[in-house]
Amino acid sequence: LANYVCDDVFLEMPSVGLSWDKFYFRHDNNIIIGYGWKVPNTQINYIWEIANSIHFQQPVDVLYDFYVNPNYRRKGIYKSILHYIINDNAGKTVMVIYANTLNLPSNKAIKDCGFHYIHTISFTNNVITI
Repeated sequence: LANYVCDDVFLEMPSVGLSWDKFYFRHDNNIIIGYGWKVPNTQINYIWEIANSIHFQQPVDVLYDFYVNPNYRRKGIYKSILHYIINDNAGKTVMVIYANTLNLPSNKAIKDCGFHYIHTISFTNNVITI
């Protein structure tokens, strides 16, 4: 198993603009078993689930849309991808990661990798509450 990164994956986001994101993944025998994305150095992050943006006071790297194949869960794949991204960042920018509060294994892995809980964001009818 190895970690890889595809630099500068070009995404066209309707009504949002263009973005150069990084796609990080692990594979086993050329089958992707886990992945996640990073939007580097941004002050605005669009969240598809709520069709709205969050604005940051300073540029941050935003981590999002992580997935691990169910056959590989509870084997440290998610943590290894997070650690790889953290090392790739090398302290250049603040990193932000979103997680569903009900996904306890994900939240534990995020904390185990050194992230600190800041606050909960909730939304109803596309209105963000921070």
